[in-house]
Amino acid sequence: MTRRGGAIEAVLRKAGAATDRNLDRIANPIDPGAMCRGTLIAAFVCVSTLGVFGARAQEKTVKVAVVGHVVIATESRNGWFLPPDNGVGMVEDVAALMADADLRLGNLAAPISMRGSMKPGVDNDRRWAFRTPPRYAGVLDTLGLDVVLAANNHIFDYGPLAYADTLATLDAMAIGHVGRVDEVVRKRINGVRVAIIGFTQPYQPEFQSHHDIEAAGEKVAALRRHNDVIIVLVHGGGEGREYR
Repeated sequence: MTRRGGAIEAVLRKAGAATDRNLDRIANPIDPGAMCRGTLIAAFVCVSTLGVFGARAQEKTVKVAVVGHVVIATESRNGWFLPPDNGVGMVEDVAALMADADLRLGNLAAPISMRGSMKPGVDNDRRWAFRTPPRYAGVLDTLGLDVVLAANNHIFDYGPLAYADTLATLDAMAIGHVGRVDEVVRKRINGVRVAIIGFTQPYQPEFQSHHDIEAAGEKVAALRRHNDVIIVLVHGGGEGREYR
C-alpha cells in the first residue's frame, strides 16, 4: 500500500475484525494462477469501460478517470480466489491509464472484511456473493481511487459487520465513498468545486435509490447551487443468466 494503507490493519483490529492471516491456513485455495488469468480479463474490461473526460468550469479543467466494478480477490462457494502479489500486478496497466487524472472514481463491488456470513441463496449462477480480504485493499491505492460508490447489490454480501469494516477501511485509506442517503463527497480541484453523489437500487434502507427519478433529480439540482461540477455515480441492472 503506497499512500494510505498503513492505518488499515489498526482500523480493522479496532473494529474487531479477524485478520486475513487466517487465509494462510486455508487447505485448498483455488489456483491463484488461474484466478490471475481470469482477473486479467476483468482488467481489460475495465480498460474498455474506462472513461477519461474533461469537465470545464470557469475555464478550468478537471480530468476524471472512471473504472467499473472492482473485485480483486474473493471468497465464493467454490473456495477462495487469491491472485498473487496481493492483486497489485493485475491492475498495474489500468492504474497507468488512470495515473494522470485529477480525480479517480470506481464502483466497489465487494466488501473488504473477514467478518460476517454469506447471504443466503448463493448458487454462483443466478446469485453470487463476494468479499475481499483486507490485505488486498492496497489495490484501491494502486489504482489511486479517490472516491468509490459503496452501495450496490454486492457490498452487503456478508452483512452489516463486513459493510462496517469496508467503510472503516475506506476511511482509513482516505478514500471517499458515496451511495448512502445524503452522502456527498466534495472536492476543490484546480479551482473547480466538484461534488460526487451516488445512486443505486434500494437494496438497503440506507442506500440512496434512483428508482424515484424526480427525487434523485432534486438532490442533484440542490448540489448545483454550490458546486461547479456534479458527478453522479449510478449502479443498476440485474444479475444472472437472463441479464448476460
